[in-house]
Amino acid sequence: MSDYQQMTAEEYGVYYARFQGKEPGKIILDSKVNVRDRVVLDLCAGPGYVGAVAAGMGASQVYAADVVDFLDKRTRSVFVERSPLKLKWEYVDPDQALFYRHINNLPIDRSLERTFEVIFCRQAINYWFAKDRMQALARCMREDGVFVFNTFVTAPPASPLVKSYAIGERDYVEVAYTENGLVHHVQAVSGMKPHITSFRYIPLAEFESVLPSVFEDVTCILDERGSSATYICEGVKE
Repeated sequence: MSDYQQMTAEEYGVYYARFQGKEPGKIILDSKVNVRDRVVLDLCAGPGYVGAVAAGMGASQVYAADVVDFLDKRTRSVFVERSPLKLKWEYVDPDQALFYRHINNLPIDRSLERTFEVIFCRQAINYWFAKDRMQALARCMREDGVFVFNTFVTAPPASPLVKSYAIGERDYVEVAYTENGLVHHVQAVSGMKPHITSFRYIPLAEFESVLPSVFEDVTCILDERGSSATYICEGVKE
Protein backbone atom coordinates (compact mmCIF):
# COMPACT_ATOMS: atom_id res chain seq x y z
CA MET A 1 0.00 0.00 0.00
CA SER A 2 1.53 3.31 -1.08
CA ASP A 3 0.96 6.37 -3.24
CA TYR A 4 4.62 6.19 -4.18
CA GLN A 5 3.87 6.30 -7.90
CA GLN A 6 2.31 9.75 -7.53
CA MET A 7 5.24 11.12 -5.51
CA THR A 8 7.77 13.55 -6.99
CA ALA A 9 11.47 13.48 -6.17
CA GLU A 10 11.03 16.72 -4.21
CA GLU A 11 8.31 15.16 -2.06
CA TYR A 12 10.41 12.04 -1.54
CA GLY A 13 13.23 14.24 -0.29
CA VAL A 14 10.94 15.89 2.25
CA TYR A 15 9.30 12.70 3.52
CA TYR A 16 12.60 10.91 4.00
CA ALA A 17 14.87 13.83 4.84
CA ARG A 18 16.18 11.93 7.86
CA PHE A 19 17.80 9.41 5.56
CA GLN A 20 19.19 11.87 3.04
CA GLY A 21 22.04 12.82 5.35
CA LYS A 22 23.25 9.24 5.37
CA GLU A 23 25.97 8.41 2.90
CA PRO A 24 24.08 7.25 -0.23
CA GLY A 25 27.15 5.39 -1.42
CA LYS A 26 27.50 3.39 1.79
CA ILE A 27 26.10 0.26 0.16
CA ILE A 28 28.85 0.53 -2.48
CA LEU A 29 31.59 1.18 0.03
CA ASP A 30 30.44 -1.58 2.39
CA SER A 31 30.42 -4.12 -0.42
CA LYS A 32 33.85 -3.05 -1.73
CA VAL A 33 32.55 -3.78 -5.24
CA ASN A 34 34.48 -2.00 -7.97
CA VAL A 35 32.16 -0.05 -10.29
CA ARG A 36 34.78 1.70 -12.42
CA ASP A 37 34.24 1.09 -16.14
CA ARG A 38 31.29 -1.20 -15.38
CA VAL A 39 27.60 -1.09 -16.35
CA VAL A 40 25.57 -0.43 -13.19
CA LEU A 41 21.86 -0.68 -12.39
CA ASP A 42 20.42 1.22 -9.41
CA LEU A 43 17.36 -0.95 -8.73
CA CYS A 44 14.42 0.55 -6.82
CA ALA A 45 16.41 3.73 -7.31
CA GLY A 46 14.09 6.44 -5.99
CA PRO A 47 15.74 9.71 -7.05
CA GLY A 48 18.87 7.75 -7.98
CA TYR A 49 21.24 8.55 -5.14
CA VAL A 50 23.18 5.28 -5.32
CA GLY A 51 23.41 5.41 -9.10
CA ALA A 52 24.77 8.95 -8.94
CA VAL A 53 27.49 7.81 -6.54
CA ALA A 54 28.35 4.95 -8.89
CA ALA A 55 28.61 7.42 -11.79
CA GLY A 56 30.91 9.60 -9.72
CA MET A 57 33.08 6.56 -8.96
CA GLY A 58 33.63 5.92 -12.66
CA ALA A 59 30.87 3.57 -13.83
CA SER A 60 30.81 3.45 -17.62
CA GLN A 61 26.99 3.44 -17.79
CA VAL A 62 24.37 3.88 -15.07
CA TYR A 63 20.75 2.76 -15.34
CA ALA A 64 18.00 3.49 -12.82
CA ALA A 65 14.88 1.36 -12.37
CA ASP A 66 11.86 2.00 -10.20
CA VAL A 67 8.08 1.84 -10.42
CA VAL A 68 8.14 5.59 -11.05
CA ASP A 69 10.62 7.58 -13.16
CA PHE A 70 12.02 10.11 -10.71
CA LEU A 71 14.61 10.93 -13.36
CA ASP A 72 12.24 12.52 -15.87
CA LYS A 73 12.56 16.14 -16.99
CA ARG A 74 10.42 17.43 -14.12
CA THR A 75 12.61 16.03 -11.35
CA ARG A 76 16.00 15.32 -12.91
CA SER A 77 17.47 18.56 -11.54
CA VAL A 78 17.01 17.38 -7.94
CA PHE A 79 20.12 15.23 -8.06
CA VAL A 80 21.18 13.98 -11.45
CA GLU A 81 21.82 17.33 -13.10
CA ARG A 82 24.39 18.10 -10.40
CA SER A 83 26.59 15.31 -11.72
CA PRO A 84 29.00 16.04 -14.59
CA LEU A 85 28.27 12.46 -15.68
CA LYS A 86 24.53 13.06 -16.08
CA LEU A 87 24.53 11.98 -19.72
CA LYS A 88 25.36 8.45 -18.62
CA TRP A 89 21.94 8.04 -17.04
CA GLU A 90 19.17 5.99 -18.60
CA TYR A 91 15.85 5.05 -17.02
CA VAL A 92 14.66 1.44 -17.19
CA ASP A 93 11.02 0.58 -16.55
CA PRO A 94 11.22 -2.56 -14.37
CA ASP A 95 7.66 -3.58 -15.28
CA GLN A 96 8.64 -3.75 -18.96
CA ALA A 97 12.24 -4.83 -18.77
CA LEU A 98 12.96 -6.88 -15.68
CA PHE A 99 11.25 -9.42 -13.48
CA TYR A 100 7.60 -8.36 -13.26
CA ARG A 101 6.68 -9.19 -16.83
CA HIS A 102 8.97 -12.22 -16.88
CA ILE A 103 7.29 -14.00 -13.98
CA ASN A 104 3.89 -13.37 -15.56
CA ASN A 105 5.07 -14.89 -18.87
CA LEU A 106 4.75 -11.57 -20.69
CA PRO A 107 7.24 -10.26 -23.25
CA ILE A 108 10.26 -8.46 -21.82
CA ASP A 109 12.95 -6.30 -23.37
CA ARG A 110 15.43 -8.95 -24.47
CA SER A 111 17.99 -6.26 -25.25
CA LEU A 112 18.67 -6.02 -21.51
CA GLU A 113 19.59 -9.68 -21.08
CA ARG A 114 23.16 -10.08 -19.80
CA THR A 115 23.50 -6.28 -19.65
CA PHE A 116 24.39 -5.37 -16.08
CA GLU A 117 27.75 -5.97 -14.43
CA VAL A 118 26.73 -4.60 -11.03
CA ILE A 119 23.23 -4.15 -9.57
CA PHE A 120 22.57 -2.29 -6.32
CA CYS A 121 19.28 -2.37 -4.42
CA ARG A 122 19.31 -0.07 -1.40
CA GLN A 123 16.80 -0.85 1.37
CA ALA A 124 14.08 -2.00 -1.02
CA ILE A 125 14.44 -5.74 -1.54
CA ASN A 126 11.65 -6.48 0.95
CA TYR A 127 9.14 -5.12 -1.57
CA TRP A 128 9.86 -7.76 -4.23
CA PHE A 129 12.15 -10.60 -3.13
CA ALA A 130 11.20 -14.10 -4.33
CA LYS A 131 13.14 -16.90 -6.00
CA ASP A 132 11.53 -16.53 -9.44
CA ARG A 133 12.16 -12.79 -9.42
CA MET A 134 15.77 -13.32 -8.44
CA GLN A 135 16.18 -15.77 -11.33
CA ALA A 136 14.65 -13.27 -13.74
CA LEU A 137 16.88 -10.49 -12.42
CA ALA A 138 19.93 -12.73 -12.85
CA ARG A 139 19.10 -13.08 -16.56
CA CYS A 140 19.73 -9.35 -16.89
CA MET A 141 23.21 -9.75 -15.40
CA ARG A 142 26.46 -10.79 -17.02
CA GLU A 143 27.76 -14.15 -15.93
CA ASP A 144 30.42 -12.59 -13.69
CA GLY A 145 28.00 -9.91 -12.43
CA VAL A 146 27.49 -8.80 -8.84
CA PHE A 147 24.20 -8.09 -7.07
CA VAL A 148 24.42 -6.07 -3.84
CA PHE A 149 21.53 -5.25 -1.52
CA ASN A 150 20.98 -4.32 2.11
CA THR A 151 18.10 -4.94 4.45
CA PHE A 152 17.09 -4.72 8.10
CA VAL A 153 17.74 -7.75 10.31
CA THR A 154 15.03 -7.58 12.98
CA ALA A 155 11.35 -6.89 12.35
CA PRO A 156 9.66 -4.01 14.19
CA PRO A 157 7.54 -5.12 17.16
CA ALA A 158 3.84 -5.97 16.95
CA SER A 159 3.05 -2.91 19.06
CA PRO A 160 3.48 0.28 17.01
CA LEU A 161 6.88 1.87 17.48
CA VAL A 162 6.63 5.67 17.35
CA LYS A 163 9.47 8.09 16.65
CA SER A 164 9.03 11.87 16.70
CA TYR A 165 11.56 14.49 15.60
CA ALA A 166 11.97 17.77 13.75
CA ILE A 167 14.04 18.70 10.72
CA GLY A 168 14.20 22.39 10.00
CA GLU A 169 10.70 23.81 10.31
CA ARG A 170 8.93 20.48 9.76
CA ASP A 171 7.76 18.05 12.44
CA TYR A 172 7.92 14.33 11.74
CA VAL A 173 6.28 11.24 13.23
CA GLU A 174 7.20 7.73 12.10
CA VAL A 175 5.16 4.68 13.08
CA ALA A 176 6.33 1.13 12.35
CA TYR A 177 4.98 -2.26 13.40
CA THR A 178 4.74 -5.84 12.15
CA GLU A 179 1.47 -7.69 11.54
CA ASN A 180 1.27 -11.22 10.09
CA GLY A 181 4.72 -10.97 8.56
CA LEU A 182 4.11 -7.55 7.00
CA VAL A 183 5.89 -4.42 8.15
CA HIS A 184 3.67 -1.34 8.07
CA HIS A 185 5.33 2.07 8.06
CA VAL A 186 3.65 5.45 8.32
CA GLN A 187 5.63 8.61 7.62
CA ALA A 188 3.79 11.74 8.80
CA VAL A 189 5.16 15.21 8.03
CA SER A 190 3.62 18.53 8.98
CA GLY A 191 1.90 20.11 5.99
CA MET A 192 1.75 16.85 3.98
CA LYS A 193 -0.53 13.84 3.89
CA PRO A 194 0.95 10.70 5.50
CA HIS A 195 2.94 8.32 3.34
CA ILE A 196 2.08 4.69 4.11
CA THR A 197 4.02 1.64 2.94
CA SER A 198 3.77 -2.08 3.65
CA PHE A 199 6.36 -4.70 2.82
CA ARG A 200 7.30 -8.20 3.81
CA TYR A 201 9.67 -8.95 6.68
CA ILE A 202 12.25 -11.40 5.33
CA PRO A 203 14.46 -13.25 7.83
CA LEU A 204 18.09 -13.71 6.83
CA ALA A 205 17.54 -17.48 6.68
CA GLU A 206 15.20 -17.00 3.71
CA PHE A 207 17.78 -14.99 1.78
CA GLU A 208 20.39 -17.62 2.54
CA SER A 209 18.14 -20.43 1.32
CA VAL A 210 17.33 -18.74 -2.02
CA LEU A 211 20.41 -16.79 -3.08
CA PRO A 212 22.87 -19.73 -3.38
CA SER A 213 20.57 -21.31 -5.98
CA VAL A 214 20.98 -18.23 -8.19
CA PHE A 215 24.55 -17.07 -7.50
CA GLU A 216 27.89 -18.85 -7.19
CA ASP A 217 29.06 -16.98 -4.11
CA VAL A 218 26.98 -15.19 -1.46
CA THR A 219 28.45 -13.13 1.38
CA CYS A 220 26.55 -11.43 4.20
CA ILE A 221 28.07 -8.50 6.11
CA LEU A 222 26.39 -7.27 9.30
CA ASP A 223 26.86 -3.71 10.52
CA GLU A 224 28.41 -2.99 13.90
CA ARG A 225 25.04 -3.05 15.69
CA GLY A 226 23.83 -6.16 13.89
CA SER A 227 20.74 -4.28 12.74
CA SER A 228 21.49 -4.11 9.02
CA ALA A 229 22.83 -6.75 6.61
CA THR A 230 24.53 -6.20 3.26
CA TYR A 231 24.58 -9.12 0.82
CA ILE A 232 27.12 -9.45 -1.99
CA CYS A 233 26.03 -12.03 -4.56
CA GLU A 234 28.61 -12.87 -7.24
CA GLY A 235 28.57 -15.00 -10.37
CA VAL A 236 25.30 -15.98 -12.01
CA LYS A 237 24.51 -19.67 -12.05
CA GLU A 238 23.26 -21.10 -15.34
